[in-house]
Amino acid sequence: MRSALLIYAHGGGFVVGDLDSLDVPLHALSHGANIAILSLDYALAPENMYPVGLEQCQDALVWADKHRQELGDVRSLGIAGDSAGGNFTALLTQWAAQTGGPKIAWQALINPVLDFVAVQESSTESHRLYGTSPMLSTEAMQIFLQSYFRDRAAMVEASPLLSSQGYPELPPTFIAAAECDALRDDSLAYARKLTESGVPVELKVYAGMSHNFMTLTRISRTAREFLDDFIAAASKWAARTEVEGS
Repeated sequence: MRSALLIYAHGGGFVVGDLDSLDVPLHALSHGANIAILSLDYALAPENMYPVGLEQCQDALVWADKHRQELGDVRSLGIAGDSAGGNFTALLTQWAAQTGGPKIAWQALINPVLDFVAVQESSTESHRLYGTSPMLSTEAMQIFLQSYFRDRAAMVEASPLLSSQGYPELPPTFIAAAECDALRDDSLAYARKLTESGVPVELKVYAGMSHNFMTLTRISRTAREFLDDFIAAASKWAARTEVEGS
């Protein structure tokens, strides 16, 4: 029986991506950390613009919280995601903390996009250094934004780094960033803000890696190192669940 359940949202710029894209590393995570994983599919842009996908993931989180017993007597909920899914993760964790929503005991953000204004304006050092990466360019991200958002106000609302509510009572957080990713500085800034707010944060920056390295765990030693770190962090959360019962 696995008493810790991780809800996972895949990446893809809110426009592409599916449940199969991360099937291999998520199976490894589930087995290695001895946790259950509920991997989410959600409606994609441009047919479904912000906040449709986010709201679907929110509904799934609330449903899982209400059906803990049917899902295996779940005692602890965690949430994680990569890229666009990392954005959903941060937003939903903030929402739950601010509204008294489902109790989230742990979150993990993998190469998350956390500031859409910075993407639009290419304003961070990592955008300037790595914005032409073939794995994910700033130009491609700006096209995604046009497909996902109707206006700038929505971009601000969906940017966890621009939250006007601060970061109260957020759970322990694992953040994984790629050194050569245009979104790297989002992770660094968020880790800094959470730490300043008293949130326990484990930040890992993987040398030489670019965006979407989570899909490279079969061929890259550094990507495999990340997966081992992810498993170790999730295992610590699961172990706390066994000790604390929540």
